[in-house]
Amino acid sequence: MHLANSHGAGSTVVPLPAAPFIKNDENALDRAIGSHANDDRPAHLAEPGRPIDFAQKKRATVTVLEDASRQVESSSRSIWITLAALFLHVILALLIGQLLEDWSALESAYFGVVTLTTVGYGDFAPKTPGGRFFTSFYILYGVGVLGWTISTLTVAIAHRLEKLRKRSRQSTSRIPYVAKLGFGVGFVFLFGITYFCAVEGMTFIDSFYFTVVTLTTVGYGDVRLTSRRGLIFLVIYLAFGTVAMAKLIGDAIDAILEKERRRRREDILRRRLSVTELFQADADASGSLTEAEFIVFKFQQMGIVKPMDLRLVQNQFAALDRDGNGTVTLEEAKASTNR
Repeated sequence: MHLANSHGAGSTVVPLPAAPFIKNDENALDRAIGSHANDDRPAHLAEPGRPIDFAQKKRATVTVLEDASRQVESSSRSIWITLAALFLHVILALLIGQLLEDWSALESAYFGVVTLTTVGYGDFAPKTPGGRFFTSFYILYGVGVLGWTISTLTVAIAHRLEKLRKRSRQSTSRIPYVAKLGFGVGFVFLFGITYFCAVEGMTFIDSFYFTVVTLTTVGYGDVRLTSRRGLIFLVIYLAFGTVAMAKLIGDAIDAILEKERRRRREDILRRRLSVTELFQADADASGSLTEAEFIVFKFQQMGIVKPMDLRLVQNQFAALDRDGNGTVTLEEAKASTNR
């Protein structure tokens, strides 16, 4: 569009220069996001008398299903890799404890979990030179395993939440999810306090203190469990409790940041563009502003897309647009698919 004063007939037209991003095309947005409000078929198939290529639609459906299948396989592969890494971590703990430090299998497994979760009570630590040497590398490996495990769990939970959102068609706000996770962590706290009081004979204050020190991975080591059942409990409790606590803290921070990002996006959507911003939004310096240019500029302001992302998308479109006329025909798409 041309910038003009709408108060009266004598409007003033202001040309808008800018740097090249996308071609000036009034229909670019519809083709880019697949918005076909007046026709269920793509624009290049909406001509009268032009038949719909059902074979092409079938191939497109198969492609979508194959992509979904690859995503499921990738997620399953990550889970199996995580389980294998955790299993190897336990095996290494058993080797270090029984071959180098003369610990029992339970004590070695306990040492491995305390090391993996970075609690580090200090009640079991390597004392031999060989044990300390191998434990140094073992700790580094454990940090990597812990990071990979949390990442895998985060992706799995995110996929699960996305499926639930699609089924219920509800908001994707992370605040309710964080609240639910908080209740879960609260239950873990109460469960630990109850066990330490009822089974291990600690006072309420010591139980509460030991639970907090444990789940926050501070691990002072001044309060310890020495019974066999206590070590077995801690092996399981640490594995789940510390991961849940770390997930809660990370998601709570993410929820706060997401709330701030949402507030900033709403401010940008409410605010009108200044003349300088309209100059910048005219991507091809044509003196007019298309709907696609306006939306892309707004997306950039909101941080939804970055210039590098746009350039990558442009390169993909340019590879499909073989004749360089600004549109991609069905024949061009087929030729690109068959290459």
